[in-house]
Amino acid sequence: MRILILNWWDSTNPQAGGAERHLHEIFGRIARQGAAVTLLCCRYPRCRLEEQVGGIRVVRCGTPRTLNLLAPVWLRARAVQFDLVVEYTNKIPFLTPIYAPTRRLCVAHHLNGVTFQYEFPFPAARLFATLERVIYRRIYRGERFTAVSKSTADELIQLGVQPGRVHIVHNGSDHLTGDSAAPRSRTPLLLYTGRLRRYKKIDQLLHVLRALRAEIPEVSLAIIGEGNDRRRLIALARELKLTECIIFDGAVRDEILSRWLSAAWVAVNPSAKEGWGLGVMEAARYGVPTVGSAVPGLRDSILDGETGLLVPPDDPARLFDALSRLLGDAAYRQRLGENARQWANTFRWANAAAETLRVIETL
Repeated sequence: MRILILNWWDSTNPQAGGAERHLHEIFGRIARQGAAVTLLCCRYPRCRLEEQVGGIRVVRCGTPRTLNLLAPVWLRARAVQFDLVVEYTNKIPFLTPIYAPTRRLCVAHHLNGVTFQYEFPFPAARLFATLERVIYRRIYRGERFTAVSKSTADELIQLGVQPGRVHIVHNGSDHLTGDSAAPRSRTPLLLYTGRLRRYKKIDQLLHVLRALRAEIPEVSLAIIGEGNDRRRLIALARELKLTECIIFDGAVRDEILSRWLSAAWVAVNPSAKEGWGLGVMEAARYGVPTVGSAVPGLRDSILDGETGLLVPPDDPARLFDALSRLLGDAAYRQRLGENARQWANTFRWANAAAETLRVIETL
């Protein structure tokens, strides 16, 4: 079986996140079972134009502004080489139903929806949200999808995708092996992992951190990830006089992530929207409960009051209360952390790959 995947980034890109982890964990396993898998994605500085990454042939061309335009031209010249085209739709859709061969599979982490209002000014945000609805209703209605959560599946169906063509395939979490014997930080440590984008609302977390410092002076925050909001967040930390208690530790890499997860007391995700919450499950593997916004994706990955706490979005007071409670009550924090570890252990990438392959075989 010859598979072509279209996605903006591969796992080696500094901008890589949960979608790229999903792609390489699932299709790397399918490649090791004998499929020939090619990924077409964007270039980045000092990258190779072509190489093998975890059994997947990675071909890099264009940028986020041009890849969607180059993809149909690239595919048209090579269409006979592929039996299946897999499109990751979590950025700007590639519109494969218009030009790709008849066997197609779409992978949806989350739809942009409300995130547009954080990334673009009002007129553009409204236009892009409208276009997204029209595109899914008109172009993707009959496509077969795998969705990483029930929230994403429900949203696809609300946008017009036929219900019987949406299959929920949860992410795994066993790419990290939590060390339960590793000591926690001696002082309270909060952890955020993921892309640094405005819709992630990390700025809200910084304001809450300043308030927490008045109650718990030794609390600190580690922010692991890269993104176009990094510079603004560093400037805000400086403005709030938090530079001594915040660490920006660059792109998410397993060895860096493992070190911080071993030390963290509580993970935090105040995002406006997620597909599933891979960072939540990575923290859970290490027995770290997460405080997150009660939004799509995080409502799926956090069991409120059992593996972490959900708070209303855009409610800094409730976020403060939840963090204060967990940081101040060791027994409660440890109970939620142990529940989270058991919850995370039920999600395995091998199972996700097998479920994805079953969907592919129906095509």
